[in-house]
Amino acid sequence: MSRIFGGPFNKSVIDALQARQNLLNKDYRDDKELVFLNSNHSWIKLTSCVNTKEGGNQLAKDNVLMGGTLYENSIRQGFRPGQEESSYEFNSEFGFVPMPGIDSISVETKNVYGSLKAATVEFKANSPEQLSKLEQLYLRPGFNILLEWGNTVYLDGTDLSNVKTIAEEITFGSDIKKVYDEIIRLRSESKYNYDALFGVIKNFQWAYAENGEYDCKVDIIGRGELIESLQTLFYSGVNSEDQEEEGDRDQVGTALQQFLNEIINDYKEGEFEPIKSKEVAEEIKNNLGRSVKIHSHFVDTAPPNNRFFYMPLSDILEAINVCLMLKYGDEKEPIVKFNTENNAEKAQPFVSYDEHRIVDPAVGYIPNSSSFKFQSKDGVTSILDIFINVKLVLNILDEFADTSDSEKTTVLQLVKKILEKLQNAAGEINEFDIHFDDDDRMYYIVDRDKTPSRNDLLVLEAIGKGSTFLDISLSSKLSSRISAMIAISARVNQSDAGDQLLAMQKWNEGLEDRFMSKKYIFVKEDTEKDKKERKKQLKEFIKDIEKGENTYVENKKTVRNMLATNISEANARIKQRNKDNEVPGLVPLELVITLKGISGFKVGQGFLIDETILPENYRGVVAFIITGLAQEFENNLWQTEITSQMFILPPSTGTVEVGEGAFGGDFDQGNFVGIGG
Repeated sequence: MSRIFGGPFNKSVIDALQARQNLLNKDYRDDKELVFLNSNHSWIKLTSCVNTKEGGNQLAKDNVLMGGTLYENSIRQGFRPGQEESSYEFNSEFGFVPMPGIDSISVETKNVYGSLKAATVEFKANSPEQLSKLEQLYLRPGFNILLEWGNTVYLDGTDLSNVKTIAEEITFGSDIKKVYDEIIRLRSESKYNYDALFGVIKNFQWAYAENGEYDCKVDIIGRGELIESLQTLFYSGVNSEDQEEEGDRDQVGTALQQFLNEIINDYKEGEFEPIKSKEVAEEIKNNLGRSVKIHSHFVDTAPPNNRFFYMPLSDILEAINVCLMLKYGDEKEPIVKFNTENNAEKAQPFVSYDEHRIVDPAVGYIPNSSSFKFQSKDGVTSILDIFINVKLVLNILDEFADTSDSEKTTVLQLVKKILEKLQNAAGEINEFDIHFDDDDRMYYIVDRDKTPSRNDLLVLEAIGKGSTFLDISLSSKLSSRISAMIAISARVNQSDAGDQLLAMQKWNEGLEDRFMSKKYIFVKEDTEKDKKERKKQLKEFIKDIEKGENTYVENKKTVRNMLATNISEANARIKQRNKDNEVPGLVPLELVITLKGISGFKVGQGFLIDETILPENYRGVVAFIITGLAQEFENNLWQTEITSQMFILPPSTGTVEVGEGAFGGDFDQGNFVGIGG
């Protein structure tokens, strides 16, 4: 089972990397292999998706930027006055001028775990007429644009083949899915010597130069960034506490608010027939292939009707897809959307353990929690199966309605708020986040604490004949907060400081500051009695909720205390899990490697590095996870830069089956399991 985040490289990418390593390790190379290694250059192609009213796509066809501009899909060459294939054009004011062409491009990922792609392309126009044409095609924010790049040739076994670009009938068609499918096909066919960004023009600029040229620049974003700017006007769904207690929620608002309000007001056990939201419910049913799952639970004085109503996260996300996401075409297809399927090829697992619970019923529940009677007959296989309180979503929407800052009321912020509440109520042992996959234009909900296991990971050769690295940078990196804490409390003998600091103190074992040999911070030991009392409180609290007693509303302070208690209990489980896998204090490492241009890598994938370059105490216990990708072009060569962060490998104490105490399916994790693979 592969994962959308926290998994290894795809097998076909591993095969391509190993083929390169094997080729470099050979003592003798034939002519074709030498050409691939030493005479392989890069190319760049930029295609506009703009049609004009008068000429349709002809202007775009005549001004595809690749080695200048193409003529009938071929590069123009030579000084041939009056001929279409000439690389020079006649201008009445300037005489013969060169055709326009690309100067440079850069492609990189954005954000901490940059799953969002962005590119900048710089090109020149050599006359006002050229600028006028290119301005219509490439300097139009909001329009689609296709950027392709690659190496000129690739080795397919023993044959040397040319890397292809997307066929004209697809490029100048109107089917978005065909373009994405062709990008994926060409990557694989070329052994990952091809890549592309099918995105949207975000910004542009042009400037006149003294030599009569026009320097143009266009910024392109992948579709994943759309969610960051997708703003929706939300309306307050509750006018007063009296209305809330009476169950008389105001029915005005977005389609999403109306749909969720109807669930709260009209759902009867096993029956839900919406009136105002009938179309929304039908579209959700069609997309999911089933009716919406709704579960209600009695909680005395819980508004309204003394009940909480829950839906799986998958159904909440599908409602967001239907009601809030931007759509196109007659079929009203979402341009991008949230994934709502449990797909074995792109699993969305999360870290969990026996009796893992969400202690606040106003947030949700985990269906398979052995201590929680909110059972789902389908069980739980991924993050998408966690049930979310409908009222929680409505409350967040109400907060948005009262916020004047539009940047805080985007679809992105809505989902992040839900995940933030979920993570806190589940004990803060997960790091739930949104991850975008450009190949299928999907947002996935992931647990960034779910790291890959050693057996899954490819070892990249860092030195020697077989190394594919053009450059490597390995550096230790401390956050400013941690470095300040260490400076103050290095070699603290007793400490109630956080686990992160305590782990770092192991780094200093055997060392002593001769001027301040001992330092002390107040310690509050967590005794066995404390642990037993904590577990007892949690168990009693959960039982009260299951019975429907008035725990939630009349004892909100108790709920807050239980949230803190649950976090302590969950973290105690982590400590227990790691007890037999303690490693010396390790300073975090950042690894940046540069390879000859290759595609197929994705942010969130893990790998191992040749341990000969690692300090001794890091060997066998750390791996790296990709946090950023960049494509650079210099001296007619394509280079791929991979930025990665170190993570501690899960403990290895044997092999077990997924679902029987497995974390990722390979290593025994004690009380911890990796839900979903």
